[in-house]
Amino acid sequence: MYLRVLSAVLFLTAIAHAADVRGTVVNSQGGEPLANVRVLISDTRSTTTAADGSFSFAGLMVGDYTLRVEAIGFWLQRNAVHIADQSDVQEYSIALVPEGARRNETLDVHADRFTGPEPAQASAFTLTGAELRDAATVLAADPLRSVQAMPGVTSSNNNDFFAQFTVRGADYSTVGVYLDGMQLRQPFHGIPYMQDGASVSLLSPDTLDSLTLIPTSFSERYSDATGAALDARTRDGAATAPVFRLSVGIAESHFAAEGRLPAGLGSWLLAARKSYMGYLLRYSTVEPTVSVSFYDVSSKLVFQVAPRHVVDAYILDGHAALSLDSTVSPNQVKKGDNTFTLARLGWRWSATPALFVAANGAFIRHQYATHNRDSGDLRNDYYGEWAGSSFATWSWARAHVLEAGYGLRRLRDSGDQTFYYPGPQRDPAGNGTGLRQGGYLQQSSSLLGKRLELMAGVRWDRMNMVGVQPVSPQASASLRVLRSTSLQFGFGRYLQFGEIGYMGAPCPSYFSYGSAGVGADFATRATHYTAGIEQRIAEAGRVRIEFYDREDEHWVGFRSVESGRCTPFVHRPELSITPRLHSRGVEITLQRRSSNRLSGWISYTYGHTRSEIQSLRMDAGSDQRHTLNVFGVYRLRPTINLSGKWLYGSGYPVDTEFAPSTDPTALPQIVRQVRLGPYERLDLRADKLLNIHGLKVTLYGEVINLTNHRNLRVTGLGNYDPVTQRFPLLLQRAAGFIPAAGVSIEF
Repeated sequence: MYLRVLSAVLFLTAIAHAADVRGTVVNSQGGEPLANVRVLISDTRSTTTAADGSFSFAGLMVGDYTLRVEAIGFWLQRNAVHIADQSDVQEYSIALVPEGARRNETLDVHADRFTGPEPAQASAFTLTGAELRDAATVLAADPLRSVQAMPGVTSSNNNDFFAQFTVRGADYSTVGVYLDGMQLRQPFHGIPYMQDGASVSLLSPDTLDSLTLIPTSFSERYSDATGAALDARTRDGAATAPVFRLSVGIAESHFAAEGRLPAGLGSWLLAARKSYMGYLLRYSTVEPTVSVSFYDVSSKLVFQVAPRHVVDAYILDGHAALSLDSTVSPNQVKKGDNTFTLARLGWRWSATPALFVAANGAFIRHQYATHNRDSGDLRNDYYGEWAGSSFATWSWARAHVLEAGYGLRRLRDSGDQTFYYPGPQRDPAGNGTGLRQGGYLQQSSSLLGKRLELMAGVRWDRMNMVGVQPVSPQASASLRVLRSTSLQFGFGRYLQFGEIGYMGAPCPSYFSYGSAGVGADFATRATHYTAGIEQRIAEAGRVRIEFYDREDEHWVGFRSVESGRCTPFVHRPELSITPRLHSRGVEITLQRRSSNRLSGWISYTYGHTRSEIQSLRMDAGSDQRHTLNVFGVYRLRPTINLSGKWLYGSGYPVDTEFAPSTDPTALPQIVRQVRLGPYERLDLRADKLLNIHGLKVTLYGEVINLTNHRNLRVTGLGNYDPVTQRFPLLLQRAAGFIPAAGVSIEF
């Protein structure tokens, strides 16, 4: 009895003098305290962080321990702990890095979780690395499908199988996609000109740091786009020891590895994906005879060659294949291939604290090919580009930054198509080369104690076969009228050149006007206006109302033939047979961005896009009056994360009936449109965190289109009926109820 009492007393005395380990856990991006995070010490004792991110372990004996901090959506964090004596008290400040962000050992503090690097930007919406993952689908970890959940964005023609999207009535063909400042023409795995199959973006979620969509009044640094700008930024590899992640799912698997270079001279990052999108097509029972697969590999190397000089290299290579089980005609596609290669080399120089200079050089190659049942060629397309660019930013005074840039692109676009009647007849599908140049100058200023943010710029563009050199202005402002209320205004004028395959083709071609020359749609000019008001709600929320107006005008030019060669295009408005577009609307967004509890947004957009050609006015094919985008993510427990999105669109119009004409050279006039029914899709996802033998294991499951809403997509028009003067619609159902699951292992 006395021995038991003595043992208990000695044990309690030892605990009273045992060491303590305590600390706080915060988000490395911004320093927000993280609640409901699991903390383990040597996998024997565990706790969860409080609302202020604090945790503590009492009564630890002398020895070595491993402090393990883990949460869904964040990289695993391990810290070595050494208890020297029983009176030791150790405190730790742990910064968890969100998945998709660069792993480092420092805290990156941002004053504002909504405003990007350009506070004067009148209209912009950014997805962080974690939001890119949660807003995408498990079936296809596709960043551009995450974009489809952004305010005012829908999948093109409400087609779930394709990653292309529409922004406030602007068709994807007018949206510029930029990867680290370099424009990508068609960043998709898929076969162009085909409605069968599916597409996935070439951008890997494992290599992206953020995606910023600027739907109106964007900076003039974004060239050759009139509808919207999507700025994708890759991240550097981890500034820590090597980290590996393997994810295996029903329709896709991907692997990522990263780490620092020896002596801390830089970092490396490698990512690979393999996908079988045929699962989505087969399970939906829409196109059971179609199979689509792709793979891609991307890598980034960052090397600090000197204290102020950094060189980085990025390589992306991918391949996609499409196969149809049954074809009838030799003019129908049986197989298709898509190969993409990108190589970029960049240099950054921090000349002084006020002057920064950067330069990039890149090569892009994109090839498509389709074949019939007899392996005969149907269409071959090649696009190649050599590009170089440079820019400099100079902080010439406090709160005043001047930026200037110049870019040069050597383009080649060629192709041919073959028809069988029944013998093969090959026709060119566009063949041209061209040289594009452009430069911009932009000034950003902060005035009145940062209450007024201003940005203004001007851009110059030139194409070697175009006789005009347009100059485009842009200006935007943000004025904080109250502590939590600000007004934003924006104006911009933008230019987008036509397809180089037609513009650079030898004379005469495309729209031909006898032997005198050729005419072509050589550019599009757009003018943007926007005005908005934003109200902040505490630190984590905001409400934004924005009005927008966009006017598009196609420039048709004429090239005369002199000595067998074409002169540069001259603007000839009287030749125009292309429509003018006018899009206007209002968008209301409620957003909360926090690492605790609920985070996400609710957005409603009302828009109207009208098309005018000659005397005919009608709704444009990209006109969708009502768009609703809802996204949310919630950490239910330390090891369980829930996320979901609800997308709604009122439907797009489709042209089906044309007026008869006695003039065989006149264009048929559309007199009837039908509007597809409403599009609606609810996706729910759950993630479960497990600790298996020291590994961070995440199980994830998802249901696409939980309500099994019948969404229809147009795959084409049937044969024209001269009696009814209509083209019957060919409709198929988009994605139905589809479950998916997978597992991710970090080690």
